[in-house]
Amino acid sequence: MKPLHRMFLKKDWLLLQACMSILIGVLLWLYPDIFVKATVMLIGILLALYSVIAFVTVLKNADTNGARQAIIISAVISFVVGIVLLASPALFVNLLVIILGIIVIGLGLVQATEINLLKHQHHSVSALHYVSPVIIMIIGLLVIIQPAQIATIIVKLCAIGIFYAGVSGLLYTFRLRKPENDDSVVLENNE
Repeated sequence: MKPLHRMFLKKDWLLLQACMSILIGVLLWLYPDIFVKATVMLIGILLALYSVIAFVTVLKNADTNGARQAIIISAVISFVVGIVLLASPALFVNLLVIILGIIVIGLGLVQATEINLLKHQHHSVSALHYVSPVIIMIIGLLVIIQPAQIATIIVKLCAIGIFYAGVSGLLYTFRLRKPENDDSVVLENNE
């Protein structure tokens, strides 16, 4: 009976996991801005805690090698970045999304350059080939212009994925709970 008990515990865990995924997906969908800011603030707290722990550890050790100075510098930088993240999480999110927008524009430029090189080598490249890099650069520009909205869209896409994972996990769990055949009844009667 113990293996059967363990199996039900696992199924219960799968059910709980699926329900939590659905709940998290719904909450992310409803409150994407709060999630983004809370995540950035959590990273800030972790960086500040890391810096304090590293600094205390260095003070406790009496070693006077070069690693000590590097750890102190790292701790100070981590503390400053952590405090900045705590003080202004929206600024960090916008900055990160703007950097992503710049990268996307760069990818569009690289693709346009590659198409241009291909055109010089083969002469058979139509103007339609330039549509893709132009669209990519426009998307990058939109990301730079509206970073907060893009961050919200990214979180909502993650919410859809988590919600879907939860629903499919829930269906899988219900399928596991359903007996496949009547062998279990036969086994119980034979005991």
